[in-house]
Formats: sequence, C-alpha cells, structure tokens
Amino acid sequence: MFTLNTTVDDSSPLIRYAPEDAWQAGSVNGDEDVASYWGGGYMHTFHENATATFEFNGTGVSVLGGKRNFRGDFTVNLDGESTNHDAYAAEDEIQTELFGASGLEQGHHTLTVIVTGQSLDIDAISWWSDVGSGDRVDYEEQVVDDTSSAMRFTPQNAWTTTGDFSAFQGSSGHSSGAARAQMSYSFQVSGDAISIFGSTGPDGGSFTVQVDGSPPSEHSAQTDSSRTRVLLFQADNLGNGNHTIIVANEEEVTLRLDYAVVYTDPSRFGISQIMCCD
Repeated sequence: MFTLNTTVDDSSPLIRYAPEDAWQAGSVNGDEDVASYWGGGYMHTFHENATATFEFNGTGVSVLGGKRNFRGDFTVNLDGESTNHDAYAAEDEIQTELFGASGLEQGHHTLTVIVTGQSLDIDAISWWSDVGSGDRVDYEEQVVDDTSSAMRFTPQNAWTTTGDFSAFQGSSGHSSGAARAQMSYSFQVSGDAISIFGSTGPDGGSFTVQVDGSPPSEHSAQTDSSRTRVLLFQADNLGNGNHTIIVANEEEVTLRLDYAVVYTDPSRFGISQIMCCD
C-alpha cells in the first residue's frame, strides 16, 4: 500500500463552483499578488452563500487559499458535518491552509466550502489516499503522452493535433470541438490509480469520464482564463487487472487532452507491470 498525494489547482474541473457566475479568476489587473498563489492564480467570490464542492477518495484533505484583510468568514461541510472558519488576516498569508482534515476513513468524501463573509479565494486543494494492498510504501508512475497508440481518439477527423501545444507535455496535444468526440485508453496494471491531464479555458465546456463501464461522471473544462497541464480527472483503488477509461466531449466546445499518469504498486507481483493495449 502506498499513499498518493495529489494537488489540484483552483482551475481544475474537479472543483465545482456554484453559482458559476459568482466565481471569477483572480487577475493581475485587480490584484498584484495573484502571481504569488499556487499555480499563479486563484478563484474568488464576493457572493454570500457561493459554494465550492470537491469530492475525493482518501484519508485527508487540505484547502489552500489566501488570508487577507478583505477576506471573511466561511463554513466547511465535510461529509455532513459543518465547521466555521475565518479567512481574515491583517497581513497577507498566501498559499496558506484555510481548512484541513486528516485521519478520515479511506473512501469517498464530499467537501463543500460555503462563503458566509464578504469574500473568499480558493487557491488549490490537496488530498491523500491509501492505494493498493502491498507492503511497499513507495510507488512507480508511468506518463502516457497523447501521442501513444494506447490512446484512441475517435472519430479521427474530429480531433486535431495542430495548434499551440507548446505548454503541453512533450509539446503535443489533442483538441476537438465536436460533440461526442472521445478518447479511450485501455491498460493493464498492477497498481490502482490513473490521472488524466489537459487544459481549461473560456472555450471549454462539459465532458464526461467513464471508468470500466461505470456511469459517466460529468465535469466542465470552462474557466475564465486558460490553464494547461490541469488535472481533469483522477481515479484510484481500481484494483489489479484490465481497465478502460473514456473521456467524451459533451458539447460543440473545445476539449484539449494532454497526457495520463498511471500509478503502480510494485509490491503486487514483485515487479511493476504496466501494459498499454492497442
């Protein structure tokens, strides 16, 4: 068993902001300190009762943001239990923990941040999960670029590899503006976790992710500003065996996919076994 620590930026589709028009990306035009935040940005709101919801599998979670003299109170609801907190500070504390919880039972958890004061910003969310069942506490990871034959982009004429992908892994990426265009990736692994990375931006929209035939989960790649190498989806504790993940564009908007990372518990069979299937 190993502990997988993951951090998502404020722009990740894994964080659901509501109402959507109540949250905006921080701008250097309005805040000269925005570049000091993790990933060079944050999402913020001045709307009371605005929420940010994050679902995760794991044993702990940490919400990062800024404590500043114009931020205020907020409530965190974790699995139905609410606690009150304050993001005010006389002097700026950036990339600081606004809320943290550890020692949770390994499994699915839901965290919702509710704004109750004048304003709040969210910088990033970290969480950690116990993965696998072996004796080793380390893990191996394999990066699978979008150029790999293991990733199938269909229909082929709905995807393009031209454009500015200079900030992507390996300077390559796949982009589609067609509804129902999809990427399918099948793999056999002795580990338990996979992450999918891509980009978000103003021209992004809804997409779904399906793992091993389970009901698709819905996400959105639309953000005020463009971000690359964003964690779009992660699944862990899949178990040993064959797995298939399908990412599908739901609208005639832009979906950009970059690469995947497969995390492996090498103690399962003594050696790592990762096989990408054509």
